[in-house]
Amino acid sequence: MRMKALTTTLSFMLVLAANSPLYAQPSPAQTAGEEAVRRQANIINLRNVLLEAQRAEAQGDLVNAARLYEEAWDLVESIGVGIEKERAETVAGFTAVRLELAKSAKKRGDLIEADKQVTRILRIDPKSILALSFKQENDKALDAQKG
Repeated sequence: MRMKALTTTLSFMLVLAANSPLYAQPSPAQTAGEEAVRRQANIINLRNVLLEAQRAEAQGDLVNAARLYEEAWDLVESIGVGIEKERAETVAGFTAVRLELAKSAKKRGDLIEADKQVTRILRIDPKSILALSFKQENDKALDAQKG
């Protein structure tokens, strides 16, 4: 009697195991394919965000343009290589917009905000001559303001 119950239980467990889906790890090819699709979607998204940023910049909406260039930069970093044109456009637009925001802040006398804007440029493009020059002038003005 015990043997029959054990056999029935084991048979039932085998039937359940055979009919349940296996949750296996995706294959390397499947993972690579998914990554390629995700990367391509990010590239398309980057191009759309760049167009929006450029449109906002052209309309003089610098705050929105800065936000969009920030989003574009995040996409550039997540995509990595193979988008040199988009990377250059992002850095150029980002720099131009943030520099205008920094100049505007300085003109209002908000040297701290000007410093924040130019510092953000230098995190992305540490060799930007325009940003380095502006920062140097702004730092002198900040020092003069303190002392």
